[in-house]
Amino acid sequence: MALTIGIAPHTLPARWYTDPAIFERERDAIFGTSWQVACFSPDVAAPGSYATATLGDRPVVVVRDADGTPRAFYNVCQ
Repeated sequence: MALTIGIAPHTLPARWYTDPAIFERERDAIFGTSWQVACFSPDVAAPGSYATATLGDRPVVVVRDADGTPRAFYNVCQ
């Protein structure tokens, strides 16, 4: 790897790593618009088994139904 002398590397300002408002924007714009891993298939291998996770600030429950289909739900009360 070549090292160029006289050119300072560009880095993000430190507040980008600690500012709650920036974190919220990233969470909504990046992670809130795509699929996220909540658990792996072996974690809910048998019908009736379940796993819980928190994706961003949202609690999720993943279950394997009686037919063997994995299903995921937001863990909220109605």
